[in-house]
Amino acid sequence: MNVKGPRGRLTRCGRTSSLWRHQHRSDLPAIDTPTHGTVLRAADRLRRQAELLTATLSDETTTSALGASGLSELIVDGYARVLSLDVERLGLEREITRLAESGDPGMAGELRELSAVLRRVIQASGALRVCLDGLRARANGAEPG
Repeated sequence: MNVKGPRGRLTRCGRTSSLWRHQHRSDLPAIDTPTHGTVLRAADRLRRQAELLTATLSDETTTSALGASGLSELIVDGYARVLSLDVERLGLEREITRLAESGDPGMAGELRELSAVLRRVIQASGALRVCLDGLRARANGAEPG
């Protein structure tokens, strides 16, 4: 039987659904919107990690010593990092859009900084993808491409 619960919402048997209670809890902490600095730091950290991984994967001595299972794990980890970089790229693009739409001329320096980090993230992601594709092809016994 459906009856009206708090705030006029229909509930079953007069009880408020757990989803509704969870969505309307006042004791939950507010989620902060990422700031310019946090977006930059996270993206730059991931970019540096991706560049280190690319250097490791590019070293044939290191990758040949891993064996099939170790190489497979490294490839999976690499693609996970590529996805993380993609998420950070989207965050940077959103922050750039937000700042550009604000129309504040004082944001030009921040926009240049964010754009530079965005370019480096895109380059790191692309280099890591190329490296991983080649490594995966080599692991599968095929030519990359």
